[in-house]
Amino acid sequence: MHEKGSPSKSKQQPLHDVLHMERNRREKMIEFYSALQSLVPNLLPKPTRTRIIDETISYIRSLEARIASLEARKATTIATAMAIEVQRSTTVDVVAVSGNASFFSMRFTPSRVGTVTELLRVFETHEAEVLCVTVVRNEGDATTNVTVTALVENAGAERIKRDLMKF
Repeated sequence: MHEKGSPSKSKQQPLHDVLHMERNRREKMIEFYSALQSLVPNLLPKPTRTRIIDETISYIRSLEARIASLEARKATTIATAMAIEVQRSTTVDVVAVSGNASFFSMRFTPSRVGTVTELLRVFETHEAEVLCVTVVRNEGDATTNVTVTALVENAGAERIKRDLMKF
């Protein structure tokens, strides 16, 4: 028999479960606040929960603004790159031929990394012996001028010129 006023064993168990669940909930909340505090820069060592939430909201808003700024910058960069790509031009001239020696002059607007290496591979492919190479980069108009003096067999100069025009 149970005394009047004391809870029965079956009623104590659910109360214990409720208290245990509440303790677990509080511990989880403490973990979440600690995680937020560690992710948000410039928070004092012992901020209030309200301060953690306020600073987190401010930080998220600043990140969103930064993302918007970077996306706008990316769009501008892509548009500029597309405009440059449209303006790309290449001129190739075989300036002089004397015996087997040929002098090539090339101008690229704009050039990309590795262009000169690709140019020299053309000479290698045609088994031309490169005697001299001069590379001049003009930052003002974003052009690259390359001159090559090479020993070329027979009508190889025109084939090399044709391949160089593909750049």
